[in-house]
Amino acid sequence: MQVSGYNEILEAFERFCTFSTEKNSIIQNLQHIVTNKDTVLDIGAGTGCLTIPLAKIARKVVALEPSREALTYLERKALKNKLTNIEFIKSKWEKIGHIGTFDIVLCSHTIYHLRDWSKVIRKMLQISRKHAIVVVHCKNDEFHKFLGTFWYQVHQYDYPNTHNHSYILDLIGQMKLKPYVKFIDCKLSIPNVREAMTLCKFFFEKTDFQSGVQKKLYQYFVNKETGQGISINYRNAIIIFKPESKL
Repeated sequence: MQVSGYNEILEAFERFCTFSTEKNSIIQNLQHIVTNKDTVLDIGAGTGCLTIPLAKIARKVVALEPSREALTYLERKALKNKLTNIEFIKSKWEKIGHIGTFDIVLCSHTIYHLRDWSKVIRKMLQISRKHAIVVVHCKNDEFHKFLGTFWYQVHQYDYPNTHNHSYILDLIGQMKLKPYVKFIDCKLSIPNVREAMTLCKFFFEKTDFQSGVQKKLYQYFVNKETGQGISINYRNAIIIFKPESKL
């Protein structure tokens, strides 16, 4: 995703990580899998929402990210956290050549941007020694209803209808593998309208909104009783599988 105001969108994503329980919930579940002896590949690392906390647990984390802006942002965060066990690779997952093997291969919310999901999963299995992990939205929740409501108003086309966790489970099942699935309920607590409009830059991959749409977003994000921000609930699926998990 390379659009006008991309750095603003990166900042908005960081705010999302701050206000959502998602990051902590994912890390809490991965702590039972990742050890201080493990190497981790983070596919589509972005600004390091998971890379940074994983680097505090694992022996080494390789952050694979196609965006130079996002990777620079991540490098600064690693420096700020005094982490020296992160390797940064600027590349698209589809174009990466021989990258070696890892104990854990993680793909959190990146798979939506990749074309052949079956190929992605097979490649993850090939380079993972212990576990391959995919984190995806479950959809049909409050958050995605919000996106579906406003996406057309912002972009003048329908919200992209990507596959969800059920499709991934079907693909893994076709490979005769038995995945473990953990559902996590997340909450995005937005303190005020100003922060809400900042988050919308990330939600809609856009930095400016028409006045009519902006007014409707304002109205959506204000609690009519308190005048403050609102909370949005949503659900993710953590799908864990490995080569030897045959049915």
